[in-house]
Amino acid sequence: MPTLEELARLIGGRVEGDGEWKVERLKPVDEAEEGDLAFLTSAKYAARAAACPARAFLADEKTLLPGRHLLRHADPYYALSLLVGRFHPEPQDPPEPGPIAASAVVPPSARIHPGAVVGPRTVLGERVTVHSGAVLMRDVTVGDDTVIFPNAVLYPRVAVGKRCVIHGGAVLGADGFGFAFHEGRYCKIPQVGGVRLGDDVEIGANACVDAGTLSPTVVGDGTKLDDLVMVAHNVQIGRHAVLVGQVGIAGSTTIGDHCVFAGQSGAVGHITIGRGVTVTAKTGVAKDTPDGTMVSGFPSRNHKVWLKEQAALARLPELMNKLRKGGENP
Repeated sequence: MPTLEELARLIGGRVEGDGEWKVERLKPVDEAEEGDLAFLTSAKYAARAAACPARAFLADEKTLLPGRHLLRHADPYYALSLLVGRFHPEPQDPPEPGPIAASAVVPPSARIHPGAVVGPRTVLGERVTVHSGAVLMRDVTVGDDTVIFPNAVLYPRVAVGKRCVIHGGAVLGADGFGFAFHEGRYCKIPQVGGVRLGDDVEIGANACVDAGTLSPTVVGDGTKLDDLVMVAHNVQIGRHAVLVGQVGIAGSTTIGDHCVFAGQSGAVGHITIGRGVTVTAKTGVAKDTPDGTMVSGFPSRNHKVWLKEQAALARLPELMNKLRKGGENP
């Protein structure tokens, strides 16, 4: 396990506290345990640190965290890009010839169509079907009775539950869109968290669910994603939710059970959308939204309020005309 002092040398930072403190893992502040290095890439999340059991934090030069060991860096988001590779180096596996890797686990009941690829250490459940042109890369797991249609791609560290349907052209586990802007250029932050789908999930054609940075992006049991849906890194979607065509969810947003996102709606990142929320078509959710509400418009607001606004807006030409006539006849 590396010490904080060793990590400071790696990122060009400094230690405030015990430089010999050994770090077990690199984790987000909401998931870190005592031996982990929790990261705060923005001071606005510092309030979460009070409830975090981690003893060591990656933070900027100004954030105050009394009683904790600090790995300080002027640009902690950039520092994170250097640390991820230290804790999660990419495996250097020798190539395994053939469309089905020798180290893959494929039961006799599975059906692998011509032209499909099953990568190293990938594990398929009973009666899984992988159609032609689908690619399952290394370290993928697929539950019983799941069907993967042609040209779908499952990147490393994707876990798919039982009885799921992955339609053609869907991509699960591509890198989340994480870049630190440092000294005039964008530096890539490795995305090693993978994706986890629950049971009975359906992913539409050409939909994308990106890998989480350190923890998986999650789609809960029974949730359905329509064609061309985009789910960004670290999003957490609950059970039996529905995301209709061309919905986009930005990174690290949490969506509760039984939510509905109508076509071309979306949500900004780092917000919480409660259980049973309905988001109408073309709505942009820009803030936390309580359970059971229906929202419309951009920025989103209560659907009934939005309807009244639209009714008033429709009368605006009439009202303007009356004002003009009133000005002509004092």
